[in-house]
Amino acid sequence: MQSKIKHVAYMCQNAPRVARFYEYLFGLKAKAQTSEEFAAKMFGAPMLGSKRAVRPYSTTIIVSDGNIGFAFLRRPPGYPGGIDHFGIEVDDLDTVFARMK
Repeated sequence: MQSKIKHVAYMCQNAPRVARFYEYLFGLKAKAQTSEEFAAKMFGAPMLGSKRAVRPYSTTIIVSDGNIGFAFLRRPPGYPGGIDHFGIEVDDLDTVFARMK
């Protein structure tokens, strides 16, 4: 079974500013600025429910090197900044679930 890291999500106070910083510093390219509807199409529907995915904190800015995306999430009040999660793409989800059991 093959798997690969697809994205890393980072919770930050100012997502647009942090995204521009990484674009400039590492030459990453803006991939998308997502709304809830676009994210559902991009990451698969239905989206998992989350306390932090409440407007106006539903905007995510994604920059990429062409292989891995960095998703910068706007941090709502009361949530710490830092790595929020990472996404892994697998070619056989049933195998992953079987291994989890």
